[in-house]
Amino acid sequence: MPRGLNRSGDFRNGTPITLPHNFGNPVTLPHDFGNDVTWTPTPTQFGNPVDWVVSPAHFGNVIAPSEVSLVASTAASTNGSFAGTVTTNPISSLGADFLVAVVCSYGGTFVVSDSAGNLWTPLGVFFPSNRTTPQIFYCSAPTTSSVATFTATVTGGSEVAIAVAAFSGLQTSSDPYEAGTNKFPNSTNPDAPVSAGAMTPASVGDLLIGGFGGILINQPVTINSGFSIPDTGGFGSFAVAALAWMTSGSTSPVNPTWTPTAPHDGFDAATCAAFAKA
Repeated sequence: MPRGLNRSGDFRNGTPITLPHNFGNPVTLPHDFGNDVTWTPTPTQFGNPVDWVVSPAHFGNVIAPSEVSLVASTAASTNGSFAGTVTTNPISSLGADFLVAVVCSYGGTFVVSDSAGNLWTPLGVFFPSNRTTPQIFYCSAPTTSSVATFTATVTGGSEVAIAVAAFSGLQTSSDPYEAGTNKFPNSTNPDAPVSAGAMTPASVGDLLIGGFGGILINQPVTINSGFSIPDTGGFGSFAVAALAWMTSGSTSPVNPTWTPTAPHDGFDAATCAAFAKA
């Protein structure tokens, strides 16, 4: 019988204890059970090699969740011409798992496509007669490229602008769009702060997108605190599309509110939506 182990099963003196037949091979415990024991078994201690993968969370450690990050952005406008199609300059979308676009035109309906052949999903939109219309399109788990370009096409309208952003850290196992968060107005407003309405994110850290569309915007637009505007298509031209983003700090409603610099000749509209983080 190993030293330190009596017939009653006592453990004494901090002496290493050998269990002679445990799972086919001897297992040595470093010291008695009267003290804290740190023991990292190897696969061979159990007789046969074992593929053993353990998540740190199993040991009470906190694993930091993925954070939503901007990978790249781009924008373009037909810039005063009445062409119905516009394509952005190329960007690298490598590392992105989510693409989102805001498209604007003076009337008409849109299609968004890209050079990688991804399928884009449109969200709801209000189509006023002879007024600017912004609409959000998105693509989850896209094919990415080091030279990605994005195209907006309008049918039944004139002028078109697009602003696109690529993100990482979004949910890809299912549709990341959070139902009910897409807001859009049923009217447009000249030279005034414009908002689509408040959206309520499902979780802290979700991606919030605000979209703006206007006509003849000769000065930049601004948006309320917390949002960033990575790119805008068309300042100084007939149609303008702007995209803004932030991550939610809580699950309270958020209302992206845009303010164009007056005066200008446009009728502005806004839209917004929330998307789930990974």
